[in-house]
Amino acid sequence: MLTDIEKIICLKKVSLFENLTEEELFALGKVSFEKTFKAGEAVLKENEPGHELFIVVSGEVDIRKKREGREFTLAKLGPFNAIGEMSLFDDLPHSATAVATKETNVFILPEEAVRDVVLEFPEIGLAIVKALSKKLRSADEKIGDLSKNP
Repeated sequence: MLTDIEKIICLKKVSLFENLTEEELFALGKVSFEKTFKAGEAVLKENEPGHELFIVVSGEVDIRKKREGREFTLAKLGPFNAIGEMSLFDDLPHSATAVATKETNVFILPEEAVRDVVLEFPEIGLAIVKALSKKLRSADEKIGDLSKNP
């Protein structure tokens, strides 16, 4: 079990939260809880509703997508990566499955708690929007690169 200080240090390393103050990080840390997933266990599943934000603390997660009966690994995410953030904010099902490839510890931030903290500290919402925008731009660049090299 991580202490409040360890949670703040961990959250500060997550791109979604890197520009937040200690007070804002502390507020997020207070509403989080920890969970461990075994190798092969799904952290979240494609097409299922998402009501939590997951932060990888240790271990590794594959982000997988099914297409035409085949499964593809889109990314491997290690510590200090966020998972499930899109579904948390757009109320749509998860767009991919996240599977632990080895024992993986995560913080879980429940949707309602995140929204309450964002209402108390609006800068958190702006920081999350900026981070998601950055991710979207990166994805656009990757798609552009892939379209040039079929």
